[in-house]
Order: sequence, then C-alpha cells, then structure tokens
Amino acid sequence: MSWGGDFQIKYKGGHPKQFHKLAKMIIPNSIIRFDFDNCEMSDNYTELSCTRNLSWYSADEDMSKLLSYMPDGDSITMEIDGEGDYEEVDISKQHGNVF
Repeated sequence: MSWGGDFQIKYKGGHPKQFHKLAKMIIPNSIIRFDFDNCEMSDNYTELSCTRNLSWYSADEDMSKLLSYMPDGDSITMEIDGEGDYEEVDISKQHGNVF
C-alpha cells in the first residue's frame, strides 16, 4: 500500500536513541524526508516530523522492518495527513512478532 501526505512517526518504547539511529538507516532518503535534528525525544518516546509532504510507497514495510530490530513491547504509530484523508497506522512488536 502507498501513502502520501504529511507524516508523523511516533515511537513508544524504552530505546528512543536506538530508534532514532535506526530510522536514519532504514527510512529511504531519511535525511531529506524527516527533521532528525529537531525531533521530540524523551526517555520512552520519539516523534519524527516530515520536512514536506511526501509519497512513501513502503512506509508500513519500512516501519515493520525498523521495529523488528527493537525490543518486545515497543510500538510505532504513523499519522498520515494526506489530501483530504487522514490515516493512522499502528505497528507493534510482541513476542518477537511485528503486527
């Protein structure tokens, strides 16, 4: 499935710095798509905002792959605000499986 619009990626889990580093490696063209220098980060949360509206055909697959490297119990929510459409995609990792 493909999405287009303004992306917000919200990670919840105990390893926000690890998520931040992996996101740079796994998200295609991550440095030009997301503002990594000004993201919100706390002890159990990271929020990445896109720098512009974008088309991202493999967003769910990329986020699932990223989460596969993270510990059980962690989750990612993608909020996509497209042209007149809004979608929220939740991905989590439980017992070694990404859903």
